[in-house]
Amino acid sequence: MTLIEKIIAIYPSLATFDFASGVITVVNDEDGERISVWDHPELPTPTADQLGNVEEPVVLPPSQVTAAQGGIALIQAGLMDSVQQVADAQETPAEVKWAWQRAQDWQRDSAALAYLSQRAGISDEQMDDLFIAAIQIQA
Repeated sequence: MTLIEKIIAIYPSLATFDFASGVITVVNDEDGERISVWDHPELPTPTADQLGNVEEPVVLPPSQVTAAQGGIALIQAGLMDSVQQVADAQETPAEVKWAWQRAQDWQRDSAALAYLSQRAGISDEQMDDLFIAAIQIQA
């Protein structure tokens, strides 16, 4: 989380204008990110304790992505070959193969995706991360 994101988490009323106009200036130099100018007329400069106590937002995985988004996320993560090998395996159930080949959307709770991911060695946490990455892909 950047310093600007932490400041906005403390003061949600701040806008991009406050930073762009020079009312608040954040620099990143050899000492790291720091506030170099704080001339806000109403809000006090956040303390180090306030900034240190800002928690990373919890990002929940989407329940659905397109097959294109999911496929690109697997490629980018270097996992597509493993999943494709499982999908092509003779012992893979016909329903799973059908879903893999023809689904336009991938549901996070899909039994077919669960089958493929488990056999490809992809954990539930990795699946969540893949769905989070996939939803950001414009395909």
